[in-house]
Amino acid sequence: MRNLATPLSAAITIFLVAIFLSATGLLQLASAPSVQAADDHGDYRNEATPISTSGGQVSGNIDASITGIDVDYFSFQAQRGVRYTFIVDFGTVESANLQVVNSITRGIDSSPGQFAYERTGQRLVDWIARTDETYFIEVSAGWDYLTGQVFLGTYTLRISADTSLLDRYSDSRSASTPMVFGNQYQGAISPWTNQPDIDVGVHGGDDEDYFSFQASRGVKYTVDAELGTATGLTISVLTSVGELELSNDGIGISLDWVAPATRLFHVVVAGTSRVREPVGTYAIRVTADTSLVDRHPERREEATAISFGNAHQGAISPADDLDFFSFQTKRGVMYRIVIEPGTAEAVEIAVQKPVIGTEASNGGIGTGLDWLAPADGTYYIALSASSQVRNGVGSYTLRVVADNSLIDRHGGSPDDATGINFGSALAGAISPANDQDFFGFFAKRGVSYTVESTLGSAVAVNLSIANSDSRIEASNGGLGSTLEWVAPSDGNYFVFVSSPSQVANPIGT
Repeated sequence: MRNLATPLSAAITIFLVAIFLSATGLLQLASAPSVQAADDHGDYRNEATPISTSGGQVSGNIDASITGIDVDYFSFQAQRGVRYTFIVDFGTVESANLQVVNSITRGIDSSPGQFAYERTGQRLVDWIARTDETYFIEVSAGWDYLTGQVFLGTYTLRISADTSLLDRYSDSRSASTPMVFGNQYQGAISPWTNQPDIDVGVHGGDDEDYFSFQASRGVKYTVDAELGTATGLTISVLTSVGELELSNDGIGISLDWVAPATRLFHVVVAGTSRVREPVGTYAIRVTADTSLVDRHPERREEATAISFGNAHQGAISPADDLDFFSFQTKRGVMYRIVIEPGTAEAVEIAVQKPVIGTEASNGGIGTGLDWLAPADGTYYIALSASSQVRNGVGSYTLRVVADNSLIDRHGGSPDDATGINFGSALAGAISPANDQDFFGFFAKRGVSYTVESTLGSAVAVNLSIANSDSRIEASNGGLGSTLEWVAPSDGNYFVFVSSPSQVANPIGT
């Protein structure tokens, strides 16, 4: 019996017998056959007869006893998630009661989640074990509610187990199963009741299967499930401390997720209330799209050095990713920054100053950015997701080309002036727009000097002559390509070339 001292079912039976016999005399024991099996099964749980769950079969007999109507107990070792079917085949007995009783540590109640039904000559119970423990089967007499007749006689008890539903994986992060990318893992959601009132601590909670994997920032992971006997699944990704990253909410059987950081994450497979029967088998795998791995740092201090003209593969992933590249600039050089989109729809390009601030940006529009270096130094290119597109995550190729034809070849002050050899040509460029190129020479009083400029890519240049005190002696005002000047005295003088105010874009050679 369930209570180790007084059998509960027996006590109820005794009470019923006393009432019916004294009041109506209707309750009668069914006539026992001339030959019956001996009552060799305990009336208490601690006297239960062990039965195997692997095709176990035991014969028994329900007879009258001094404590009332006979109750037979059988014990078996349950495994969490396994669906057991208990079958009582009626021998000489016409009917019998059958149920699963909790383990001793869980009290005297019937175990929750039983489904009882009858077939001709049989009584059956389907039940899924919620814990790994020793449970009990109770076989007791049935009776006719109209006549009061109690049925006695022989029976056979059988057990079958659906081990495909065995709980193979842990329900906790601490004991999660490590995953190998691309490998498939067979599992089952069992038990699952969609009943939030079931006490997890007492009866064991609904099944959740925990898996773990080491994620790399920016990599896109795809969790794919194949349904076996399960008709639906909830797939979730959790952080190492249990915070939810993403879930399919029980809709569909796949999940795409981009790792926001390089660390351990968990995949949790559970049942769903969106289907009628959540219990069943499944297979799951995780694959990694490494084309989106975060190859480049997010800070100036760790930026990837650029090799001019070479391709640099990268990806904007996750959506808030920043990829920093560094390069050494020369004043006046035009740098052409080109993005060749891969899976990224668009990329925002920004040139960052050496310490803080932005020099130029394409605003996430287009695939390139031309920028003139205002000074020699270390500058940075920061690539990020474009706000102009719905999904900025994706791969790209970065190239940076330097146009050295605009390099600032000449000093920007009299102290750094380039010496002039009369009659020789000196190549130069106005770049950036505020550039001034100084050339020095010694003039003789009364000598006429002609300064000639041959324009390359520049539209016009301003030609000026200054004395050693930086006072302007003469200028063409940005008009024409020559300047004639007669030296008022012997001394050091300077020709300086600058951008004319009349031209919108003065940059050029």
